[in-house]
Amino acid sequence: MNGRAPAYDRFAHWPRGAARAALAVIALLLIAAVRTAPVPAPRAPAIKGAVVAEQAPRDTDLQLYDVIAGRVAAGENYYAVAVAEQRARNFPVRPGLAVRLPTLALMTAWLGQGAMIALGVLLGLAVLVAWWRRLGEEPGGIDRRIVALLLLAIGTMLGLKPEYLALHEVWAGILLALAFALHRPGKWHAAWPAAALALAIREHALPFVLLLGALAAWRRDWRETAAWGGSRRVASSSRSEPAIPLSP
Repeated sequence: MNGRAPAYDRFAHWPRGAARAALAVIALLLIAAVRTAPVPAPRAPAIKGAVVAEQAPRDTDLQLYDVIAGRVAAGENYYAVAVAEQRARNFPVRPGLAVRLPTLALMTAWLGQGAMIALGVLLGLAVLVAWWRRLGEEPGGIDRRIVALLLLAIGTMLGLKPEYLALHEVWAGILLALAFALHRPGKWHAAWPAAALALAIREHALPFVLLLGALAAWRRDWRETAAWGGSRRVASSSRSEPAIPLSP
């Protein structure tokens, strides 16, 4: 244990064996991430004499979400469109979670692609501002604030590139980052809408909401506990019954 490290630096006080084990787990996760990298699709043979602009093919998931949002914007039912398009592309439709929540498609249909890009930029800036303030309040945060914000900016701006705005995970992840920066014990009102919207976009945000609810219960803050419990209904209310059966 390092007795010279500040009290707030919890990792510096870990036993040496635990620290080495944590580093080993992180190294294994990085290796696994590298080994699961997608293989580039083979290029089509070039036509002699033709001049074609180089353009990376759009991922099949992104194509799917683009088409669904476009058909919803034309007035079609979300679930009918989503199930039909996923079946046409050999995407699974069962279990029910395989069909995404309609929130992001409806937002894209109502606002349009240009407004979604602007909204993404504003959301990214809000995350940076919120974390700048949060790190300024934490012990030792000011000394590390610039480096932390640079790393956060890289991840945020890569996720909010216009070609990735159709991904539900991008929006949910950035909203959770905002909620995390805004949350304080006993001061949860600013974080709740961001987390609730993340949950309405993608159910993967549920563990974050459950964790905050559990921590509030541990502090015996029953109002906050009830608020996080109520936010779980956001995803349930967002997912209405499909207009057609999911079975093939």
